[in-house]
Amino acid sequence: MSDSRPPALQAIKAMLSNMGNRKASGSIRVGVVQINNKTDKGISQESLRQRSIGELQGDSLEAVPLNAISPREAEAEAKAKQCDFILYTDLTGLKTSAAKKVGGFLGRATGVGSGGVDKTEAKVEFQLFAVGETAARLKSAATAKEEGDEASAGTALDQEAKQVSAAVRKK
Repeated sequence: MSDSRPPALQAIKAMLSNMGNRKASGSIRVGVVQINNKTDKGISQESLRQRSIGELQGDSLEAVPLNAISPREAEAEAKAKQCDFILYTDLTGLKTSAAKKVGGFLGRATGVGSGGVDKTEAKVEFQLFAVGETAARLKSAATAKEEGDEASAGTALDQEAKQVSAAVRKK
């Protein structure tokens, strides 16, 4: 004899979960696929995606994470989550450049004037597709130069969010 409560609890959890996924009337929803790190540097893709989602949120614009791996899976998940658009982002560059240091060769040899701060230049390339369409509505890139890999990648994603927000509002 089996207990009927676990399936009932599972049904309630599924119903509550679906209610949480319900899109607000009049809003535009963007599904954000996991960021693809094409660089050789280790960086938290999930924290960058969460930053991207946070930047996209606001004023009738919703962003939700998509966990799909392939474009076909992303399309299906986006439909299930009532998304209007799917955003794919590639982190294509993280280049560290040393700031100009005062003192030159002699300064380095003596340890004088080596207070420059290294900056990282990040580049993200992204594509925005309307759900159900195979041609990108927006295909662009953004770059930023900050101290540290995460900071510069995050600033580039902030620029991406502005371009995506403008594009989805044109609908």
